[in-house]
Amino acid sequence: MRCSQIHSFNIPVTPPDLSALSGEEKARLLRLVERWQNEPAALLTMILEIQEIWGYLPERVLEYVASALKVPLVDLFAIREFYDLLHGAPVPARIGLCTNTPCAVRGGGRVARLLSEALAKHPDVGLHLEELPCQGCCDLAPVAVLPAGGRRETGDWRPETGNRSITIRLTSGAASRLARALVRGEGDFVSQLKSPVSGLSTGGRVKLTPTRVAYRNLHRPEAHRLDVFRAHGGYATLERVLRTSSPEDVIAAITDSGLLGAGGAGFPTGRKWGAVRKAPGDQKFIVVNADEGEPGTFKDRPILERDPHLLIEGAAIAAYAVGTTQGFIYLRGEYRLARERLACALAEARGAGFLGGRIAGTPFSLELHLRLGAGSYVAGDETAMLESLEGRPALPRVKPPYPSDHGLFGRPTLVNNVETLAAVPAILERGPAWYRGLGRNGSAGVKVYCLSGDVTRPGNYELPRGLTARELIFTHGGGARRKTPLKAFLVGGASGGFLPPGELDIPLEIASLRAKGADLGSGAVVVVGAQSCLLDLARRETRFFAKESCGACDPCRLGTPVLVKELDRLLDPRTRSQAETRIRELGAALLDSSRCGLGQVAAFPLLSVLRHFPDEIAAHGPGRCPVGVCGRGPRRA
Repeated sequence: MRCSQIHSFNIPVTPPDLSALSGEEKARLLRLVERWQNEPAALLTMILEIQEIWGYLPERVLEYVASALKVPLVDLFAIREFYDLLHGAPVPARIGLCTNTPCAVRGGGRVARLLSEALAKHPDVGLHLEELPCQGCCDLAPVAVLPAGGRRETGDWRPETGNRSITIRLTSGAASRLARALVRGEGDFVSQLKSPVSGLSTGGRVKLTPTRVAYRNLHRPEAHRLDVFRAHGGYATLERVLRTSSPEDVIAAITDSGLLGAGGAGFPTGRKWGAVRKAPGDQKFIVVNADEGEPGTFKDRPILERDPHLLIEGAAIAAYAVGTTQGFIYLRGEYRLARERLACALAEARGAGFLGGRIAGTPFSLELHLRLGAGSYVAGDETAMLESLEGRPALPRVKPPYPSDHGLFGRPTLVNNVETLAAVPAILERGPAWYRGLGRNGSAGVKVYCLSGDVTRPGNYELPRGLTARELIFTHGGGARRKTPLKAFLVGGASGGFLPPGELDIPLEIASLRAKGADLGSGAVVVVGAQSCLLDLARRETRFFAKESCGACDPCRLGTPVLVKELDRLLDPRTRSQAETRIRELGAALLDSSRCGLGQVAAFPLLSVLRHFPDEIAAHGPGRCPVGVCGRGPRRA
């Protein structure tokens, strides 16, 4: 549906006075509205692009958009207030610091203290510190987001380049240099630092392994270009499938391969495709979940930036199998390079006849559109993502009905993760038996594991499903960084659980991990060294869920803040027993009654510490932490 058709009712709006805008601002605003107003599922993307004009969304601008699209102004205000990347006022200049576990265990707390002390002593610098969610480059932790340019003398930190910010790896040594540069009033301090992440290069380092499926082209230079992709067999599988295989044949092959969803739930891909195929309806949709927001997860970013045509090929095959001619890629708003590469790849594919009408000379047609998220962890839930595409806050829907029956705009919808779809061409090229045989310990196929934290060789590893944590961390990752003792490893990102070294031989597969109070999730594995405090890390994850709760259901909205308070009571031996009981009760209630996965797993990290690390808890007391992190002085930011 078009932007102006996404709401169930229209309210006449008096056209606003745009005389306060400059001629250039007004022209850009009118061009953007004209460009997007008749595009499907484009309201949020349009609002993001409008915000790029001013850096925030002035009320008069939203009034104009409401008038042009004939939608209630209150709906646009609701969107602006819900998403973290949208702003209702000019945003103060900031230094953003990631506060999640992968950055914390690599010294993020010391970085925060160094910068906090420098800025507190020199408020005239005109910058403030801000906590940020995971930035999707955990292999380069600790990560910070800095202004791209500016001058201290004028207090103007607006960038002098096209980017509003730059994301870098900020070690404690680099933070010390940055603090000195800020104090001395050096405006171009970014040039003194190393390891740029955003812009023309990113995180998401890939450690190539023999079992390459979704990562099959990442060793090739310039693989994001259509000519390079085609030179190595790109789109050949799509052409063959469209000419020689029925949709039912494709679904049967994917089912036989044992391919599981790679976004977190691990649902069998073939079953999901079959359900959408069988669902009645003359219009269906495919949605690619590229909103990679799980802390510790950075596996999809390399595909999006370096091999976008493989994703398009896999999505086109999936669309053919389920019977849809319309699709959307929902991309995380912070992934700027991925946005550029995807937009270019979609245009190239369309120009070469691999998107649009009569693909490869067959009756099959597909339009695939790029749409942007705007900063919401809960939008990773498939039903919340559909709400976002429809131009509303990303609030999860009650299930059933499921998207396979009642999805985008009420039509049957297939939602698949980037990694899942990128594996499809190789499976159909080499056969389902080949893919199934790549797994171990009863698991089928391969998985991309995101290894980060206190490990020697962090990065993305595409390896057999079912391999052990020991093999991933020590054989491939090189063991704990600086040969420090391994205290724990977090499996599944924020949605998973901490496991002790005694569980290193556990297979990294769903059933085995769930039996230990963890989960494979999206494949994040964070190594925790002896210098980290597990209660501090559990607090970070619990605070993250409390902040990201959308408030749509009472158990999550009310329960996650209580979890944070009860965690603090664990520090006091006098209230510890009551706190442990209360945390277990809350965890069970959240799991049973929350609307979506966020609330259901919010207590998992804390419950895993209670289960596997009682000695760590017992070593804490008022003002006392065994490693001096959470019980003495300021906590790590």
